[in-house]
Amino acid sequence: MAVILPATGSGDATPSVATWTTSAGPSGTHVQLIQTRPDPSSTGARLSSTSINSATSGDNALLTGVASQTIRIMGMMLVSTATQSWKFKSSTATDLMPTFQAAAGVPFSLPITGEPYFVTTTGDTLYILQSTSVQISGKLWYKQSS
Repeated sequence: MAVILPATGSGDATPSVATWTTSAGPSGTHVQLIQTRPDPSSTGARLSSTSINSATSGDNALLTGVASQTIRIMGMMLVSTATQSWKFKSSTATDLMPTFQAAAGVPFSLPITGEPYFVTTTGDTLYILQSTSVQISGKLWYKQSS
């Protein structure tokens, strides 16, 4: 079994992988945890991150689009100070996931799994649509590439 763990440490965006193995021996079954990190020089393994800090209703830009590149959302953690609904959008026209309800003080998280949760249209900016002018805070892990 393998689990992708988020990066730790200042400025380190490389996730680690924890693998459990079991083996039978003369004194019973043993479990071994092996934690490895991908080669830091591998750009495919690197994630970028940005903080989320918004308190305005409507469309709020989270990541600016770059010509001929998409934004792949690999993980996220968000929390709101009051109940509201959110929707993630590619530019202001394309919905990337359905609207969902955020409860006050209850974190919403998408753990880093190695596969993107959603991808923007090429060149588009990533927006979050907030239903009310309530503070949201969090972190977003992503890849931006062609």
